Amino acid sequence: GRGGNNNNINGGGRKKGKNDNNKRGDGNKNQDKRPPRPGGKRNPKPKRGQFPNSNFYANGYSASRKYKNICLDDPPDRYRTCLSRVEDPSNDLPEGGCDKVRRNSYNLGAQLYKKGRPIPQGVPRPYAKPYLRRELGEGRTEGKMHLSFFRVSKKITCDDIIAIEEATLRYLGDNVGGDLTFRPACVFVEESSADVHEMRAADGSIVSTTSLRVEVISTTTAAFLKELEGRQRRRNGGSSSRGGRRDGRGRRGLQYGRTCDTANHHLCCFQESINSNQGKYCRTLGCEYSWCKDDRI
Repeated sequence: GRGGNNNNINGGGRKKGKNDNNKRGDGNKNQDKRPPRPGGKRNPKPKRGQFPNSNFYANGYSASRKYKNICLDDPPDRYRTCLSRVEDPSNDLPEGGCDKVRRNSYNLGAQLYKKGRPIPQGVPRPYAKPYLRRELGEGRTEGKMHLSFFRVSKKITCDDIIAIEEATLRYLGDNVGGDLTFRPACVFVEESSADVHEMRAADGSIVSTTSLRVEVISTTTAAFLKELEGRQRRRNGGSSSRGGRRDGRGRRGLQYGRTCDTANHHLCCFQESINSNQGKYCRTLGCEYSWCKDDRI
């Protein structure tokens, strides 16, 4: 009958097989959005961080995500707040840019370190010492000083410590040293050194005077170190008065004492910059201040 003919036209009423062309689209199994590579394998999807303009690191971690501050304490990381140098090939700072503290990238590296995971290239590694320029024969100089300031009374947190470290490092970097002499590289606040004295302000609020011990790590060029040591030897053997004399450039500096080594020279320069005063201790040492902010040797 007519119905039978219709059934024959539509396939005779049988069920469609799994290989029928009408199962999905035209049934062409070779059809795919991505053409196969030679050998029959598909082209793999690009991985996050695979391209230089990507917002991801090579292992997929976001470079634009905000990571919380981390203060590693077993042991404490003395290099958690350091200026990343443009000359350092291990970071991703653009050539011709400025040195800076890469806090968010460091926090990512510290987080991966705590979890025992690999740290991608370009991310600052915890406990890594500051970069040295070999062409200038740079060395690291370390010294400690105390900072005292007024603040609203509260417990000092990791965020507070890092804020103090960053503010101190940026200030010293802008006001002390130079590319051809010495440069502040890292600042580390010892959390256990906090000494807090509370007092009541005029408005009735509780205000704290907080003293912290701060370690400053500087990089010193070989030429500047040689010049400092040479001046110290000449002045120790000379008859210059302790009040100092003018040097060849017309700048007055104090006489070098026997205990004014490179670390004390840098620390006294830091103190003079912050306090606008040399201080009794530095005057006793007899350190010279004429090159605290000078790029010429």
